[in-house]
This record gives sequence, C-alpha cells and structure tokens, in this order.
Amino acid sequence: MRNKTGFLLATGVLAIGFLLAASGLVSLDGGPAGAQAAQEDRLIGVLVTLDYLDEMDLELTPGQAADPDGMYRSRLPATLIQEEHPSADGGTVMMPAYAFEGVEGLELYAPTVEVRGEARHTSRVSPGYGDVKLGYHDKEGGTDLSLEGTLWLAKGGPEFLVLNPVYQTASGEVYALAGDSVGFSGMEGSPIDSSFAIKQNHTWQSKGSVRLQDSLASQEETAGMYTTTVEVHFRSLQLPETYAIIQFDADNAVLSRETYAPGEMPESIETLPGAAWLVLEGCAANKGTMDASRTLYQRGDSLLTSYAPRADGLCAPVSSGIRWGE
Repeated sequence: MRNKTGFLLATGVLAIGFLLAASGLVSLDGGPAGAQAAQEDRLIGVLVTLDYLDEMDLELTPGQAADPDGMYRSRLPATLIQEEHPSADGGTVMMPAYAFEGVEGLELYAPTVEVRGEARHTSRVSPGYGDVKLGYHDKEGGTDLSLEGTLWLAKGGPEFLVLNPVYQTASGEVYALAGDSVGFSGMEGSPIDSSFAIKQNHTWQSKGSVRLQDSLASQEETAGMYTTTVEVHFRSLQLPETYAIIQFDADNAVLSRETYAPGEMPESIETLPGAAWLVLEGCAANKGTMDASRTLYQRGDSLLTSYAPRADGLCAPVSSGIRWGE
C-alpha cells in the first residue's frame, strides 16, 4: 500500500516504561517526558543529549501541553534540509531530511518526508549508535514504527544522559520535547547494562484531502491504529589500549599480526593468500594477552567491528570491511 500521513483526530495513548537490566542502578530524574504531547503529534524517535535542552544555548519554543507533573515541556524544532544521496545511476540526488542543526546530541528518529508529492519513510541515525534496528510495518489503515539502538559508555564517561522524545506533527514538522535524564553516577567500576523504552499507540483518521507539508498527497478517507516503539540500550565498555588483527591459515598457523590504536583501524582489511580466519584482539593497558578480548571472523564474514573513543565520553562502533583473498 502507499504510505500516507493523515490528520490525527483521536486521542493518542502514550505509555513509557524504563527497563532496568542487570545493574539495576540507572536512575531517572523527573516525570515521564512527553506523556501529554499534543494529541495530533506522533512519536518518531529520540534525541539523546549530554545536557538538558533548557540548559543549552538553543532557541526553544514553549510547550503546548502540560504533562502529569504539572510542568510544560519546551520544544526544540528540527530544520528541514536537503541532503545529497547516491542515486541508482551512480550519480547523486538531493533528498529532504530533518536535522537538529547545531545541537550536540545523538539522533535516532524516523520522520516522514514528502518526495515529489509522495510521503516517504526516512531515518536519521547518529554515528555513535550501534546495533541499530529500524522497522516499518505498513498495514491496513496505518503504519507501525520501531527503532532500537545501543550507546556504549567509556570509563569516566558522562554521569548522565538526557532522553528527549522526538515527535512529528500531522503537517510534517519535527521537534524534540525536553526530556528527562538517565543517571550513571556512582557506578564507577560497575558494569552498565540498562535500557529505556517508550511506546505510543495512536488512533488516526484522514479528513478529506490528506496533506503533508501543505501539498496534496491523497484524497482517500482512511482510519486506523499505529504504534511507535523506541528503545535505547546503555552498555559500559572498557576500550583496549590496542587492537590486533591476527590472520591464521587452515592449520591455525599465524600468517600476520597488525596492531592499531582504537579509532585508527583500517576501513578495509585485505586477507593474505591462504588466510582461513582472523581474530580481532583487544589488549588492555598493563595486561598481557591472556586477559585480552578476542572475536573470531571466518570466511563469509564481511565486516569487523571495533570501537573508537568520542569526545563526549561515549564509544562509537567502527566497521572495517573484510576482503577475503584466495
């Protein structure tokens, strides 16, 4: 079926849950962000920041609906921009996208944009996320949306992160609602393994002509229920002092060993003739190879994943392509 965005007429039901995993120590400050966002606005993701939006030097707009704690949440509007993407003929094409320009944060959201009069699903994911899963399920009368990603915290990383839900209005505008923090203070030496989840069930109905960004998109009369589920996982990570890529032949003999600092891994790895498998070894400072972490890669594996430090105290996953020789 063709993707459609309609005017939302019925009340949206928003449920927020915080899933605390193994550590059980992650704290949430304040009330549930976005619990009373405007009824016509759809949850489409999250913007994770190192500070509260109200504490940052940003141009915010006042909240339009009070949430359960009696406060009004400020809003940060996203900018509709044009981005260059590769085209099917090998050239490039400009496509519309929403971005929170000038904001130091990690974006994970999936707005709908208009391309040549048609509503299109898009996504925006910052490089700091890993294990990202995005899903759209078009069904009769609506579309379900799911987003999931993982953030890795380095030793001595941020003491808290702020989770700002991102919404899209019926007319297409995108904004982040000032959110609440998940705290990691007092967890020095303890592993972090926690998750945040937010879910929205929303009933919608088209009323006459359906419009997106003030352009006619459909004349159909439709109604239905859609669901958005957003999950962000937090994991602690001890970066190694060095990485080593070790290549082995079919008899388990070492063919080569090359070492790299985190963040300096090659974009592509060419295996030597006769290489049957390779190992990514991570060696911590002042520790021998007996305590090293190791990940095995065999023929058929096309990507090797390491981690690089970020200025914000997080660790970004880095993929290196594997090109297997004869």
